[in-house]
Amino acid sequence: MAAHCAACDEFLQGLFERHKLIVATQLCMAVLRSKGELQRAKFEFLLRGPKEMGVDNPLTDWVSESVWGSVQALKELEDYASLPDDLVGSSKRWREWMELERPGGRECRATLLLSRLLCTGVCRVGLLAC
Repeated sequence: MAAHCAACDEFLQGLFERHKLIVATQLCMAVLRSKGELQRAKFEFLLRGPKEMGVDNPLTDWVSESVWGSVQALKELEDYASLPDDLVGSSKRWREWMELERPGGRECRATLLLSRLLCTGVCRVGLLAC
């Protein structure tokens, strides 16, 4: 185990800072896939980042049209059906979370890794972009 950790440390030291999140995400997805725990629909959404444009955005003062389009597309996944309504209904709390410099330090409603990545990636546009 120690040799494995040392190899990982050396590998990670050679990466540029902007690539570390991508590599960590790939490793996590590989582990989830090997355990049979990778939820295909969520993974596909994370990879493709679809948007459903043309839906009225009631939060234009702090949610961009791009983010709102992603939220609308994400609601097609069963676990996120109420996300747009929750954003509007709890807008003060969501806005505080979205404006944090590092949202990972604050609890997100999503409890599973992939769900947390989707929630963060959609609401914090550019956070997962390279």
